[in-house]
Amino acid sequence: MSPLANIVRKHDIIITSYADDTQLILSLTKDPASAKTNLQEGVKDVADWMRLSRLKLNSEKTEVLILGNTPSAWDDSWWPTALGTAPTPTDHARNLGFILDPLLTMTKQVNAVSSACFLTLRMLRKIFRWIPADTRKTVTHALVTSRLDYGNTLYAGTTAKLQNRLQRIQNTSARLILDIPRSSHISAHLRHLHWLPVSKRITF
Repeated sequence: MSPLANIVRKHDIIITSYADDTQLILSLTKDPASAKTNLQEGVKDVADWMRLSRLKLNSEKTEVLILGNTPSAWDDSWWPTALGTAPTPTDHARNLGFILDPLLTMTKQVNAVSSACFLTLRMLRKIFRWIPADTRKTVTHALVTSRLDYGNTLYAGTTAKLQNRLQRIQNTSARLILDIPRSSHISAHLRHLHWLPVSKRITF
């Protein structure tokens, strides 16, 4: 994969890669005409290199995410016609498992985390009555609270409403570990577990 970065950078395109997950980053606001040329030529060079390496650039598995709250100049003509149908801009894309949306609100990410965590907590509730508190804490961190920490720097600047949804996951986890009722105040119990609240974890 190492030649790929040099090929792309010749066209003033930023590239980030992790294993076989490769992303090309291009600003459309400074000079849309140049950006369009750079993308077309860059992607074409990538496809040529892949062909020589007996690989295939699959446009059907290629995603385009337009970031920003202003209309972009993107249309099908940005994609080299020789590579097939142009990807349609998506309303979200996964970046190493973290879901990004066009306005970077993180709403879809929080929805996904909340759904997965509460599903796991409901399953754990069925078995935790037979498990000691220390083991509950370890299991909950491995399966639930670690999801709150994953990529949480990207939650900085999100709305209080979204952060409160994540906080409810942490609160429910603490109550499950310590076997305390929903009506009890949670702050002291979080301190007992040595857990920073979600907003503080993001800052930390």
